Amino acid sequence: MKLVPQLTLLIIIVCLLFNSGCSSIGYYAQSISGQVGILLNKKHVAKLINATDTDMQLREKLIEVQKILEFAHSNLTMPNNGSYLHYTDVKNNYVVWNVIAAPEFSLNSKRWCYLIVGCMNYRGYFNEDKANQYAASLQQKGWEVYVGGVTAYSTLGWFKDPLLNTILNRKDWEIARLLFHELAHQIVYIKDDTNFNEAFADSVSLIGLELWLSTQPIEKKLRVMELIAHESEFTEFTLATRDLLKELYQSDATKNELRQRKLQLIEELRKTIIARQLIWGEDKRFQNWANSNINNARLSLISTYRSLVPDFIFAYENTGSDLPAFYTRIIEISKCPLEERASSLRQVSEQDSACDNL
Repeated sequence: MKLVPQLTLLIIIVCLLFNSGCSSIGYYAQSISGQVGILLNKKHVAKLINATDTDMQLREKLIEVQKILEFAHSNLTMPNNGSYLHYTDVKNNYVVWNVIAAPEFSLNSKRWCYLIVGCMNYRGYFNEDKANQYAASLQQKGWEVYVGGVTAYSTLGWFKDPLLNTILNRKDWEIARLLFHELAHQIVYIKDDTNFNEAFADSVSLIGLELWLSTQPIEKKLRVMELIAHESEFTEFTLATRDLLKELYQSDATKNELRQRKLQLIEELRKTIIARQLIWGEDKRFQNWANSNINNARLSLISTYRSLVPDFIFAYENTGSDLPAFYTRIIEISKCPLEERASSLRQVSEQDSACDNL
C-alpha cells in the first residue's frame, strides 16, 4: 500500500478513535503524530533477530516474546493477526500518558466519549507535557486528577500493534502478562464500558500467566505467584477503602466532615500498605504508590481494572476452565445491557442465557 493512502486512513481512524468529531485540534494533532511515529519507525522482529548488529539483550527479548506469542496463540487461543511482529523504539519509558479524573466526593471517573471505541474513563496523550497540562486544567476546575504512564495499548485490530521498547523493559513474566492483556482486548471490547473491558483483559492476563508459568521452572512459578498474591492483597486493601469512601460520600456529612474523614481513610490505607511492604520484603512495587498523592482518581483507576476480576474468574471456572468456552460466554454477556453484565458473570449454570434480553 502506498504511504499517502495509508496515512490518510490513519488520520481518519485516529481521529475517530481518539477525538470524537475532531473538535479539539490539539488533541487530534498529538494523537495522529504519536500513532504515525510508532507505525513509521517499526522494524520487522524477524529481521532484527537475524541482524548481526542487533543489540544482544534486545535480540534475546525479541526471541522470548516470540515464544510467549506462540504460547498465546496455541494455548490461549488468542488472535494471531500480525500484532507484535514488528518493533518500535519510542525513545521513552512510556508510550502514552493517561489522564484520570474524579470529583472530590465521588469515585465515579470522568468519562470522555469517542467514536468507534465509545466512552472511556481516561484520556490518553502521547506527550507527557500535554497530559500534565490537561490534568492541570481539570484540577483548576475542581477535579482530582492522576496522570499515569502506560507501556502499551491496543488499537483493537485497526492496526497490527508493534512491540514497543516500553514493553520489553520488563521481566519475561510481566511481558507475558501484558501481551495477554492487550490481545484480550481484541477478543472482547464493548463500547462505553471501561470497567468490563479492562477487568476482562486483566482476568485473561492472570489466567494466561498462570498457564504460562506452568511451563516454567517451579521456583520461578512460585516466586511470581507470590508477587501476584501481593498484588491481590494490595487490591483488596484499596477496594476496601474505596467501599468505605463510597459509603462516606453517600452520607449526610457536611463537606468539612467529608474531607476530614476522607483524609483519615486514605491515611489508614497508606499506613496499611507501608506496613505490608515490610512483610513483602524485596517486593517494593507499591511503595511509591503509598507515598504518593492518593485521591479519588487513583482509587477509581484500580477499581476500573480490578473490581470485576473475581467475577470473571468465577465465570472462567464455571465454564470448566476452558478458555474458548469462557471467551464465548463473555461474548454472549457483552451483548447484555450494561446494568446486567456484572450479574451475568455470576450465573451458576453456563447453560443459562447470558442475560434476560437475549
